Amino acid sequence: MLSVTNLTKSYGEVTAVDDVSLHVNDGEFFSIVGPSGSGKSTLLRCVGGLERPQEGTITLGGEEVSEREAYDRDTSTVFQNLALFPHMTVNENIAYGMKRRGMEPESRAERIERYLDLVDLAGYGERSTDQLSGGEQQRVALARSLVVRPALLLLDEPLASLDQQLRVQLQNELYELQRELTQTAIYVTHDQNVALSISDRVAVMNEGRIEQIGDPQELYENPATEFVARFIGDSSQFEGTVTEVEDGVVRFALSESGAEVEGRSMGPISTGATVCGVVKLEDFDLERPQSHPNQLEGTIRRVSYRGQTTKLLLDITDGGLVEVLTADLDQYTVGDEVAVGWAPQDCSTYGVDA
Repeated sequence: MLSVTNLTKSYGEVTAVDDVSLHVNDGEFFSIVGPSGSGKSTLLRCVGGLERPQEGTITLGGEEVSEREAYDRDTSTVFQNLALFPHMTVNENIAYGMKRRGMEPESRAERIERYLDLVDLAGYGERSTDQLSGGEQQRVALARSLVVRPALLLLDEPLASLDQQLRVQLQNELYELQRELTQTAIYVTHDQNVALSISDRVAVMNEGRIEQIGDPQELYENPATEFVARFIGDSSQFEGTVTEVEDGVVRFALSESGAEVEGRSMGPISTGATVCGVVKLEDFDLERPQSHPNQLEGTIRRVSYRGQTTKLLLDITDGGLVEVLTADLDQYTVGDEVAVGWAPQDCSTYGVDA
């Protein structure tokens, strides 16, 4: 469906997208995540023809479209700010793209009715957009992009401005709608939870480059780089110096305390190297820490209630802070002395560039 090859986009001396390549399959829901400034929106705009890259090619449906204008690509974009026309009704907003593409009024009316029903806005056609709630405006923007039946739907943080409850509701509706229409889509967001919950595959971007592409489970359980390990999910990190490497297991002395712990090697690592071990908060064990080869002791500095779980901030005895999650909401209080353990396979370990 879509192939991006060696794409580079710069603004003066700032490289926003740096030699990026990716492929999106037909009917796939593909998300791009990353922190602010990582280049994800610029990449999307290049695909949609709203920005012109200096290098690389974009192929859509087997045709190279790198030099085509946005209106000459079989794409449609839902923007974060929606870009609805305030002087038009809902029907007129949705009809705009079809009108530009030369569709007859009768065909437009029939299709508008179908897509209003799809986004749960049947009967809203004659309303002004300023009479709609934020969620309803989002649905209109989505219907306006879908109604032209693009080969590729581009979504640029379309739910970012909504409150959490409405955002979750609409992301679930978007997921169901995309599956019903078998619509190929690229979704750009900084919210990893959204991306992991609704995507077939996800690309993680950082400083203009793609760190890893994979399905949500692969990204979460086998992060290819330290950045992905830190970015996807909540984690604690340990830095230290390698004392031993054997059969994919790295033993290293922590910089803060000198205590030795073990982790799984996520790349070439040699004795004496500086490494960073990353452990997801839910992988720490407060109940049976002695059952693990990795164990530290500390004092609880902060207890943060999070509903079904509680986050604890531990002040490790020999130095350093570690966050952990526990399901025992009432067992721990500030000032308690505790031990925490974790399995080596739950500590993804990466070499740190000097």
